[in-house]
Amino acid sequence: MLIWLCKYFSIHAQKNYGNNSASSKWAKNHLTRANPDFENKILRGQSGEVWGAAGNFLLVLTNNSCAVWSRRADAQKVNANVERLVQKIARPGIEVKKIIDKISEGYGGKYRQYGFQLAAPNKKQGMLVLSTTSESPAAEIQARITLSPVKI
Repeated sequence: MLIWLCKYFSIHAQKNYGNNSASSKWAKNHLTRANPDFENKILRGQSGEVWGAAGNFLLVLTNNSCAVWSRRADAQKVNANVERLVQKIARPGIEVKKIIDKISEGYGGKYRQYGFQLAAPNKKQGMLVLSTTSESPAAEIQARITLSPVKI
Protein backbone atom coordinates (compact mmCIF):
# COMPACT_ATOMS: atom_id res chain seq x y z
CA MET A 1 0.00 0.00 0.00
CA LEU A 2 2.75 2.46 0.95
CA ILE A 3 4.69 1.48 -2.15
CA TRP A 4 1.66 2.25 -4.36
CA LEU A 5 1.21 5.69 -2.78
CA CYS A 6 4.84 6.67 -3.17
CA LYS A 7 5.26 5.08 -6.59
CA TYR A 8 2.27 6.96 -7.98
CA PHE A 9 3.53 10.24 -6.61
CA SER A 10 7.14 9.80 -7.66
CA ILE A 11 6.35 8.58 -11.17
CA HIS A 12 3.04 10.11 -12.20
CA ALA A 13 1.96 13.02 -10.02
CA GLN A 14 5.12 15.08 -10.24
CA LYS A 15 5.56 14.24 -13.94
CA ASN A 16 1.98 15.29 -14.72
CA TYR A 17 1.81 18.18 -12.24
CA GLY A 18 -0.56 20.80 -13.60
CA ASN A 19 -1.85 18.38 -16.23
CA ASN A 20 -4.56 16.32 -14.60
CA SER A 21 -5.75 15.15 -18.01
CA ALA A 22 -2.55 13.08 -18.22
CA SER A 23 -3.17 11.72 -14.72
CA SER A 24 -6.78 10.98 -15.69
CA LYS A 25 -5.62 9.12 -18.78
CA TRP A 26 -3.20 7.07 -16.66
CA ALA A 27 -6.00 6.34 -14.14
CA LYS A 28 -8.35 5.09 -16.88
CA ASN A 29 -5.81 2.38 -17.68
CA HIS A 30 -4.98 1.38 -14.09
CA LEU A 31 -7.87 2.19 -11.74
CA THR A 32 -11.66 2.09 -11.47
CA ARG A 33 -13.72 5.29 -11.56
CA ALA A 34 -15.73 5.86 -8.38
CA ASN A 35 -19.51 5.88 -8.61
CA PRO A 36 -20.98 9.40 -8.97
CA ASP A 37 -22.49 9.58 -5.47
CA PHE A 38 -19.23 8.64 -3.77
CA GLU A 39 -17.25 10.91 -6.10
CA ASN A 40 -19.49 13.90 -5.19
CA LYS A 41 -19.04 13.15 -1.48
CA ILE A 42 -15.23 13.18 -1.85
CA LEU A 43 -15.07 16.23 -4.14
CA ARG A 44 -17.43 18.33 -1.97
CA GLY A 45 -18.71 20.48 -4.81
CA GLN A 46 -15.44 20.77 -6.73
CA SER A 47 -15.19 19.48 -10.25
CA GLY A 48 -12.85 16.56 -10.68
CA GLU A 49 -12.52 12.80 -10.72
CA VAL A 50 -12.12 10.10 -8.10
CA TRP A 51 -10.50 6.79 -8.98
CA GLY A 52 -10.08 3.74 -6.75
CA ALA A 53 -7.82 0.73 -6.45
CA ALA A 54 -8.55 -2.44 -4.49
CA GLY A 55 -10.87 -0.65 -2.05
CA ASN A 56 -7.89 0.82 -0.20
CA PHE A 57 -6.70 3.71 -2.35
CA LEU A 58 -8.19 6.75 -4.01
CA LEU A 59 -6.73 9.04 -6.61
CA VAL A 60 -8.51 12.40 -6.35
CA LEU A 61 -8.03 14.84 -9.23
CA THR A 62 -9.46 18.36 -9.10
CA ASN A 63 -8.85 21.45 -11.22
CA ASN A 64 -5.83 22.43 -9.18
CA SER A 65 -4.70 19.40 -7.19
CA CYS A 66 -3.88 15.74 -7.27
CA ALA A 67 -4.15 13.58 -4.15
CA VAL A 68 -3.68 9.95 -3.23
CA TRP A 69 -5.60 8.63 -0.23
CA SER A 70 -4.97 5.36 1.58
CA ARG A 71 -7.43 3.82 3.98
CA ARG A 72 -4.64 2.03 5.88
CA ALA A 73 -0.98 3.03 5.89
CA ASP A 74 2.02 3.36 8.17
CA ALA A 75 1.98 7.09 8.96
CA GLN A 76 5.67 7.30 9.87
CA LYS A 77 6.76 5.56 6.68
CA VAL A 78 4.48 7.73 4.55
CA ASN A 79 5.93 10.92 6.05
CA ALA A 80 9.50 9.66 5.67
CA ASN A 81 8.84 8.82 2.02
CA VAL A 82 7.23 12.21 1.37
CA GLU A 83 10.33 13.88 2.79
CA ARG A 84 12.56 11.69 0.58
CA LEU A 85 10.41 12.52 -2.45
CA VAL A 86 10.67 16.27 -1.99
CA GLN A 87 14.41 16.02 -1.39
CA LYS A 88 14.72 14.17 -4.71
CA ILE A 89 12.83 17.01 -6.42
CA ALA A 90 15.15 19.60 -4.83
CA ARG A 91 17.97 20.71 -7.12
CA PRO A 92 19.63 23.96 -8.18
CA GLY A 93 16.79 26.29 -9.11
CA ILE A 94 14.21 24.53 -6.92
CA GLU A 95 14.06 25.46 -3.26
CA VAL A 96 12.42 23.12 -0.75
CA LYS A 97 11.02 24.60 2.44
CA LYS A 98 9.12 22.78 5.21
CA ILE A 99 6.04 24.94 5.84
CA ILE A 100 3.92 22.85 8.18
CA ASP A 101 4.42 20.11 10.73
CA LYS A 102 1.54 20.03 13.18
CA ILE A 103 -0.75 17.61 14.95
CA SER A 104 -4.47 18.29 15.22
CA GLU A 105 -7.52 16.44 16.41
CA GLY A 106 -9.83 15.15 13.68
CA TYR A 107 -12.46 12.54 12.91
CA GLY A 108 -11.24 9.24 14.32
CA GLY A 109 -8.13 10.55 16.08
CA LYS A 110 -5.08 12.74 15.75
CA TYR A 111 -3.72 13.76 12.35
CA ARG A 112 -0.31 15.06 11.40
CA GLN A 113 0.00 17.57 8.57
CA TYR A 114 3.51 17.57 7.15
CA GLY A 115 4.06 19.81 4.16
CA PHE A 116 6.71 21.26 1.90
CA GLN A 117 6.76 24.17 -0.51
CA LEU A 118 8.78 23.73 -3.69
CA ALA A 119 9.54 26.74 -5.84
CA ALA A 120 12.10 28.43 -7.99
CA PRO A 121 13.78 31.39 -6.28
CA ASN A 122 11.93 34.71 -6.59
CA LYS A 123 8.77 33.11 -8.03
CA LYS A 124 5.29 33.99 -6.83
CA GLN A 125 3.90 30.47 -7.20
CA GLY A 126 5.24 27.05 -6.37
CA MET A 127 4.05 23.59 -5.49
CA LEU A 128 2.80 22.27 -2.17
CA VAL A 129 3.38 18.65 -1.20
CA LEU A 130 1.25 17.92 1.86
CA SER A 131 1.03 14.68 3.78
CA THR A 132 -1.87 14.22 6.19
CA THR A 133 -1.50 11.04 8.23
CA SER A 134 -2.99 9.33 11.25
CA GLU A 135 -1.79 6.38 13.29
CA SER A 136 -5.29 5.92 14.72
CA PRO A 137 -7.02 2.69 13.67
CA ALA A 138 -10.31 4.66 13.88
CA ALA A 139 -9.22 7.10 11.14
CA GLU A 140 -11.19 6.68 7.91
CA ILE A 141 -8.09 7.64 5.92
CA GLN A 142 -4.67 7.05 7.47
CA ALA A 143 -2.69 8.73 4.70
CA ARG A 144 -3.39 11.45 2.17
CA ILE A 145 -0.68 12.99 -0.01
CA THR A 146 -1.67 16.09 -1.97
CA LEU A 147 0.15 17.99 -4.69
CA SER A 148 -1.22 21.45 -5.42
CA PRO A 149 -0.15 24.94 -6.48
CA VAL A 150 0.66 27.43 -3.75
CA LYS A 151 1.15 31.21 -3.81
CA ILE A 152 4.36 32.35 -2.19
